[in-house]
Amino acid sequence: MTKFLETLKTSLNLSSELIAKFVEEGMTELIHFVKLTKEDLRNDFGLKLGPANAILLHIESLIPQKSSLPVSIRIEEESEEEK
Repeated sequence: MTKFLETLKTSLNLSSELIAKFVEEGMTELIHFVKLTKEDLRNDFGLKLGPANAILLHIESLIPQKSSLPVSIRIEEESEEEK
């Protein structure tokens, strides 16, 4: 089991059977979970809504979020009077 799956298992108290399913599907690192949806987890892995949400929230917390604030840089030059 990879360190990521070990952390996921202990953080969310996931069963060994579910972790084995992830390994079987080649889902062993964070990158493999990034685009998962609740429906994927429920349909493909047989999870109920609560555990599916918990996994997605945990994965989301591990991904650095982009700032939602617009960033602008304004360069001003001093006028001759200010110098």
